[in-house]
Amino acid sequence: MYIKFRLIFGLLLVVAMLLVGAMGRSLWWVPVCTPVFTACFLLGRWRAWQVSVRDQGFARTLQAILITAVTQCVLIGVLYLLGRGFGSVLQISAQDHWQTKDSLACALFNPLAIIGALALQRLESAATQSSKLNSRGLTETLASLTTALDAEHDESKARPELTLSAPLALSEILIAKHYLHDRQSDLASADDASFVRAAEGSESKIAAAEQRLGVAFPLGLRTLYLLQNGGHVGSVCIIKPELQNATTFEEVICPFGGYEDLLPTEQLKMLFELICDYADPDMPEYADQFPEGCKRMLVLARWYQCTLFLDYNQTDAPRVGYVDFEHADGWREHVHWWSSFETFAALLRRYEA
Repeated sequence: MYIKFRLIFGLLLVVAMLLVGAMGRSLWWVPVCTPVFTACFLLGRWRAWQVSVRDQGFARTLQAILITAVTQCVLIGVLYLLGRGFGSVLQISAQDHWQTKDSLACALFNPLAIIGALALQRLESAATQSSKLNSRGLTETLASLTTALDAEHDESKARPELTLSAPLALSEILIAKHYLHDRQSDLASADDASFVRAAEGSESKIAAAEQRLGVAFPLGLRTLYLLQNGGHVGSVCIIKPELQNATTFEEVICPFGGYEDLLPTEQLKMLFELICDYADPDMPEYADQFPEGCKRMLVLARWYQCTLFLDYNQTDAPRVGYVDFEHADGWREHVHWWSSFETFAALLRRYEA
């Protein structure tokens, strides 16, 4: 439901910048609107950014926000130039200087955009909370409230930062379609189920991915992709190997990162291919961006440099690794390894904060 609102809201922002360019307004609109577009983007993925602050720390998250701001600035600039080109076709004269009417228009547009993004974020948060409450029985809800009240009055009782479920079965890991499939399904017409089929698991999709990548998937991953073609895993973590239990976020690993998604088969790539999107392997200055063995590391989930992957750099079945590749030359000192995908999947738990 809220995906429609998101699409409409995003379309309105795009149209607004196209109109600014078409009307020949000043180029200063681009830097002035960049913070607003950035804030709207952050609010649209609010939960993912909360996870980033928790897992990566404020400094790393701030760096990611700055990158997002630059990306939004480029996007706004492109929209502005497209609009300006359309305006020139219509012979609308351009204004190179910032005028009073520009200030008045920004004073109206920017607050409305922020209010709209906040409203969507609040509605989605409220819907999520409502869904959680409705999925529990009345007895469990009352018991939870009673426990919370008792904890408030019992100062000597330590309150855990998070609670963990029992280890998940493979059929419990994926709880929703991948966000791309969700959007596509929402846009599909009633008589066209092609988008819905994209989210369904099948042997043919697995075989196509294996042939394209030149690897064989482990049995556990094949089973998961047969159940569904990737998707949302929700609040999933693994207790750090040296611990028996965990009550804080410092004691767990969140291997699927801020997106909390397992990539669909058609989007799977080796780590080398993903890095080539922003670094040239033939240029010496990018040499330290490519970890050793990255051509045989199949990425299952990635949040900035934090990567969950299958390591095929061995003759046996691939092992699972999770690490932050920010410093590609020293990543082996920080990587978490699991001997097989089945071992990894058997340790996954759902958490509640």
